[in-house]
Amino acid sequence: MIPVASVLLFFCICISPILSVTVSFSSYPTIAAAPLNEDILDDLATTYHSSNPTRTVEDFVFVWLPQWAFDTLSHPGQINHHFTVEEVLGILYFSGYWGGVWLRDKLKFPPPAVPTTGTTASAQFDVSTAMTAAAGGNPLAYTSGQFTTAVGSFGYNAGYLRTIINYPPSGVTPIPNDYNWGFTYEGVHDDEALTAEYDTPQLVSPLAKSKDWIDDLNEDQDYQTLKNTCIFIQSSAYSNGVSVWTNPTGLNVIDFAVDDYILLLKASSAFLELAQYNALLITKSVGYQSQPIAKNAAINNAAMEAFNSAYLVGLLDGSNLSFPTFNI
Repeated sequence: MIPVASVLLFFCICISPILSVTVSFSSYPTIAAAPLNEDILDDLATTYHSSNPTRTVEDFVFVWLPQWAFDTLSHPGQINHHFTVEEVLGILYFSGYWGGVWLRDKLKFPPPAVPTTGTTASAQFDVSTAMTAAAGGNPLAYTSGQFTTAVGSFGYNAGYLRTIINYPPSGVTPIPNDYNWGFTYEGVHDDEALTAEYDTPQLVSPLAKSKDWIDDLNEDQDYQTLKNTCIFIQSSAYSNGVSVWTNPTGLNVIDFAVDDYILLLKASSAFLELAQYNALLITKSVGYQSQPIAKNAAINNAAMEAFNSAYLVGLLDGSNLSFPTFNI
């Protein structure tokens, strides 16, 4: 007969509970349109840590959270049943802000003297404008106005990522195109109606990629014009993304530690997927002239605005804040 104590020990080992994880962070400038629910943040940290116990809080905040947030928004069943859109936006704003703080610290140069109040006011306006458009009767008017910016954002971020891959820190071998980025949140935006691959970074030619954006649309003159417009916008923006890291007076990763460099690559690659999805969704709404698609695109663009604007606030914020930490 097996001793009862042995059975209980075995039972306890097999059902050992998931460690509860909380996130500690300093007070930071927030906006009303994207309030942070700390209970959700802690629940997500617990979920992340249970699957990735050796990963870092930087990876959680800067890479995993944006992937989770956009994936949640792309599945309507998750919204209202489990989270509100505003709660997801709050997670994105948190992620973007601390991502900006992280990069500012790694770049080791003083931020411009831009008052935080000005950049947060702009963030509030951009996010609330997108949400108001989504709730209104003509979201297509909003997405039509955002078309150039969204397509350009994908081109810009493609050039940005390509350049930091081509010009790594001193002593680091450039990473091959087929490198396994080790994303900890897979399967983002599995939308069969959109022609894109989301599990790998999009590093192909911007001209070739934008040609595929609307191949699922009817090949009449209007759609052909839209396709050519995509190519032109993306190509111009791609050059701007390259110049950020190659301009002699611009930024560079030469002095980055290898681990920091890899994290920047992962974050930039993950965000490139999200920028691509946003551009595809807005392009699709314009191509089909569809109000329902435009409503979803407006909500998704509110998420992009929340992350991007918070990132800018963090990058320009002059306060010396410590990065968030896990409490386990």
